[in-house]
Amino acid sequence: MAKSYQKALNNWLKRIEQNHPSEIEMGLDRTLTVYSKLRKGPLAKKVVVVAGTNGKGSTIAVLERLLLNAGKSVGVYSSPHIHRYNERVRVNGELVDDKRLVESFEAVEIARDGTPLTYFEFGTLAALCCFEKEPLDVVLLEVGLGGRLDAVNIVDSDLSIITSVDIDHVEWLGDNRESIGFEKAGIFRQGMPSIYGGDNPPESVIQQADAQNINLFIYRKQFGLTQSTADNAIDYSWVYRSQNTSDNKRIIGYLSDLSGVKKEQPMPFSLLPESNILTALQAMECLGFPVSRDGTLKGLDGFVVKGRFEVYSTQPLVLLDVGHNPHAARFLSRRLASIKGYRPVYAVFSVLIDKDVSGIVEGLGGLVTEWHVATLSCPRAMELSQIRTALTEADQQFVEYASLDLAYEKAFEAAKQNDGIVMCFGSFHVVSEID
Repeated sequence: MAKSYQKALNNWLKRIEQNHPSEIEMGLDRTLTVYSKLRKGPLAKKVVVVAGTNGKGSTIAVLERLLLNAGKSVGVYSSPHIHRYNERVRVNGELVDDKRLVESFEAVEIARDGTPLTYFEFGTLAALCCFEKEPLDVVLLEVGLGGRLDAVNIVDSDLSIITSVDIDHVEWLGDNRESIGFEKAGIFRQGMPSIYGGDNPPESVIQQADAQNINLFIYRKQFGLTQSTADNAIDYSWVYRSQNTSDNKRIIGYLSDLSGVKKEQPMPFSLLPESNILTALQAMECLGFPVSRDGTLKGLDGFVVKGRFEVYSTQPLVLLDVGHNPHAARFLSRRLASIKGYRPVYAVFSVLIDKDVSGIVEGLGGLVTEWHVATLSCPRAMELSQIRTALTEADQQFVEYASLDLAYEKAFEAAKQNDGIVMCFGSFHVVSEID
């Protein structure tokens, strides 16, 4: 029976890929029309919608972990997946099974009654169907592209989060942070609290928050880490801003860094971006589920999200990351700089055709000893010649291969011989093909 549903799910996925002539078509009308026929009641007691150029998946994963540890029932919809489509839909930390997904796809097909839906729109509606069958405390929804016109935005949220705003998807969102910020701020809801997980929000985000009477919590302004010293011990504490008071509260000694420096008091260690973790903690406060120091330690110490600065091997050190734009490359550069020391770095890299390959190379190139590159095995793969041009113009050392498997094999050998680091990144497809 399980195998028959797996086959049925694969057939559905092939079918919805062919349902619409475009992979992306912005707009909410089609999805709203179908959802009005599907919706039977509230999705959950509380709904959180998360947008952002980078950090959406990490923030959602941390928030999911904290909520589950607090005893809450949680549904998660995120994208894309690395290995199995089921990774996109989770209930209480478990992947939704093939049977439930097939039943949800069937329900969407009946409700759409000929209305054309993109792959992402169809999948979003199917995920919402899955959640409506569960008594959930919180549903976490990750925006696919932008925010204002993304299919996820058909759902009204109790809390909206923008993790970051930077340049990506220029053809859909614009070529500057102000226009992109405006699109992402489209997930805001009148009077509902919102969080900006970076320290430099575009003015367009501030304007939208003000126009809708939104209490906007900004990283490093209303929440973040403070540092104090006493008796030669470093104390990092989380400062958050409550919705109900203007008082700052200093409550949690929190973060260890990547340099391996030992702090005097116990703190959870995670390779995830500090801003994403603290954004999730602030979200818990906004949702009315404040986290204790012990709860944070228990929930996040050693927490890993697949494909987000994930340690894949230690001999030699191999890191996997789904980062695929200049903003992500700059983050990876900072992380690598803190751990590499004198070790050479071998980058295993490829990218999709619509990405700023030159910006990515510029963001990380200063730390890479040698690039090992190949073309992705997917329809939207960037041609090797284009990657070659970007690396040549940046005066980078590189080797081309017929496949990413071979590129990884050779990079691994070089790192093992030279006590180096392998950094595999550029796309979800890179992580999928290597892992």
